Amino acid sequence: MITVYTKKTSLYRRYSGPPNVGTAAASARIFEITPSVLGITEWDLDVNGPLDLTTAGSWTLVPGGSYTAAFNIKGAGGTNGLQGSGGAGGLTTATFNFVQASQYTIIVGSTGSTSSPGTYGGGGAGGGTGSYGGAGGGYSGLFIGAAAQPNAILMAGGGGGGYGRDDPGNNGVGGGGGGSSGAAGTGSSSGGGGSQIAGGSAGGGGATGGGALTGGTGGTRSTNQGSGGGGGGGYYGGGGGSQGAFGGGQAGAPGGGGSGYIDGKVGHVVSDATTTAGSGSAAATAGTLTIT
Repeated sequence: MITVYTKKTSLYRRYSGPPNVGTAAASARIFEITPSVLGITEWDLDVNGPLDLTTAGSWTLVPGGSYTAAFNIKGAGGTNGLQGSGGAGGLTTATFNFVQASQYTIIVGSTGSTSSPGTYGGGGAGGGTGSYGGAGGGYSGLFIGAAAQPNAILMAGGGGGGYGRDDPGNNGVGGGGGGSSGAAGTGSSSGGGGSQIAGGSAGGGGATGGGALTGGTGGTRSTNQGSGGGGGGGYYGGGGGSQGAFGGGQAGAPGGGGSGYIDGKVGHVVSDATTTAGSGSAAATAGTLTIT
């Protein structure tokens, strides 16, 4: 959706004349943001400073001019299972050219609560309610228009959720989110990482694979013992981990991480861009997004 300003002119306060005046508009690094941040609805990067979003949520942003800004985006970490640790979210950095009066959506990924995924960023549910697997972390990202995969510009994937009961032996850590492909969970029958073309594979044992923007669900044991971790959200989400991977069907397996993304379509100008997968455990750490 394109928003055209007719009466509201405060976004253009740094120059005189009508909108769409080319280089003059580019000097005003101002955008309208909904809902407000710190009570501010018109954020000026050169007056208010960097926009630093450190809690999960969704925001709509409309720039008052065409200008360049730097992004630092982190996906949310997967939630710990009953015994296994969730994986770290990924990191994506880039310089992006905003286009005046275009509408953008920002998502900052949620971490889950035990086996239940958070609201934002597509983390998959962990299996079980007793010896539960942890939920996958949500992706964080920037979209042109609505938050849909064809509209993605920059994304950092969420980490996979940790496994449930460990009996016997250690069955690994949830896969790190981010990078061109999210990491698979470590250990037997863990969920696969999402890639640029497909969701991560299910670990088996009642788990589901990842899909566009969403992580798969961890497998659940009927006794609620040894359930699998959920996959992290991403451009393509990670797969859920299997239930009952080891020890006579007791231990679960961790979920895979979701993939990151950097847009290459004509008309979206992105430079100095990198996306890297998270490493190790960063369980229950919410995503972040900073614009400077």
